[in-house]
Amino acid sequence: MGLIQGYIGYATSSNCPLPPSAPSCAPPAPPPPPPSPADPPADKQTSVINSLFQPFLLPITAKQFISRSGKKFPLKKKPRITKPLGKDILIMDVETRPLDDAGKVLNRHLPDIEEVPYDTMGRLDHYMYARIHGYDYKLMQLIEGDLKAQWAKVIAMDKALRDYKVVVFIDADALWSYPHVPVEWLMNHWGMTDETVIALPDDVSGGWEDVYGNRGMNTGFCITQQAPSTRDLFERWITCPDETRYPECSKYKEDGLKEQSAFIDFIRHDYNGSEIVTIPCTEAMGYPGQKEGDGECTGDFVQHFTTWKDGVGTAVQHSVMQYFMERVHKQFHGEFNDIVVDELHSQPKTYSETPYS
Repeated sequence: MGLIQGYIGYATSSNCPLPPSAPSCAPPAPPPPPPSPADPPADKQTSVINSLFQPFLLPITAKQFISRSGKKFPLKKKPRITKPLGKDILIMDVETRPLDDAGKVLNRHLPDIEEVPYDTMGRLDHYMYARIHGYDYKLMQLIEGDLKAQWAKVIAMDKALRDYKVVVFIDADALWSYPHVPVEWLMNHWGMTDETVIALPDDVSGGWEDVYGNRGMNTGFCITQQAPSTRDLFERWITCPDETRYPECSKYKEDGLKEQSAFIDFIRHDYNGSEIVTIPCTEAMGYPGQKEGDGECTGDFVQHFTTWKDGVGTAVQHSVMQYFMERVHKQFHGEFNDIVVDELHSQPKTYSETPYS
């Protein structure tokens, strides 16, 4: 494993998850403070999330999805996944920096919604998404080592795939455009097969390119799964900077987008089959109204605010409120006969007969 041994350890665990030759992990972090008396139990909090989104859930085998703008996304093939995978799917955030400062996700106090940092809003969106669909969720706090922080997610995905069938990594500046659309449906929609190791989107036009001038891919959103080539692909990716296979890859310990550059310059060219699935840029990159780079990439399913971090908070608020207000609107009409006094349609207009005094 070369440079990778000694890279990271779990800051919240006293048991080191790395190979036996790796140095010991950092001391365990102190336990979180106990819940305040006003906090409802965790299962009650989850039920609140479920009750909001349950009526909207898209079936895993749905033949198509129609966006709010009317854009249709039909399944092109018979769905491979037909039953919920539940806790076999992990939604994962990865961070090497402290997250307990004011406004950060591990701080128990949430400031005014307009003051919440983008990365907190993004991670709360990821947690919410996992709870909506019954997936597992982990925020992996890791320790940076010889390789820079961006490599943490690669090693974390590799390790998690030993315990989960599917691992979804998503950057803190990315969010789910339609939280009611399950991962299983997206995997069917994007054509992931039993041989697929990883699915990730094309980068925006004019963005990152590989050494051959080809359009790059963005590792800020990845769906990975257990497959025949999973161990091989991740072993190649993780050891790329060692230059045991790829001359000149050692520069990505420091330069450029590190792990992303290693993937698009070297790893993806080793596979010609269905091991790597390319997600269309417009479906998992950019955001509505984006003008930088490729205007066609507007985040149909995953919005990624690479050039406008401040847009994350507003997008999450809009997403949640869309569902909430639809429920409120439906309840309003459910009580229509009790709350609406409709003189305009139930009797002749007589307002002119009674002049104001």
